Amino acid sequence: MAIVSGSCARVNGSRNGPSASAAAATPSGSAGQSQPMIAVWEWQDDLGYWRPYSGQVSAHIERCLAPRGPRGGGGGPGSTSICLGQSDPSLSPYLIDVPSLKQFRQDTGEDVSP
Repeated sequence: MAIVSGSCARVNGSRNGPSASAAAATPSGSAGQSQPMIAVWEWQDDLGYWRPYSGQVSAHIERCLAPRGPRGGGGGPGSTSICLGQSDPSLSPYLIDVPSLKQFRQDTGEDVSP
């Protein structure tokens, strides 16, 4: 079973303990410009090491967790799972259970990480 975590801060940590990393997008330009933050989601392997998902997968997770707008976009706060295969076909067997923030492999029924 893999635990997943994400953060937009430069502080390591999540609701499940120390685990998250983040990166700031640094646009070129003059000082004083706002610097948007980019979420980096990670999964914990069987040895306890944290491995980052790709930027594409992290962005997909963020979209799924975003509140639904007037057009119904995003998974919304009521979403119970996120299918990682929608953003990366090689991760199609994997789901993130949103309430527990755990990753499951649905094709084998095993609690393993990618």
